[in-house]
Amino acid sequence: MDLFQIALVVFLLCYGVNYFVKNETLGAVAAIAAVVAGVVGLVRLVQ
Repeated sequence: MDLFQIALVVFLLCYGVNYFVKNETLGAVAAIAAVVAGVVGLVRLVQ
């Protein structure tokens, strides 16, 4: 697994749990993971 997949999995897990259990920390982790996945995805497209 590469960084993009890991970030995506972390985002989906945190976002999914945060949907049922409102937790600001999980929400922040999900947001960070989404940004990381987005940046890595963009870098991939450029290369």
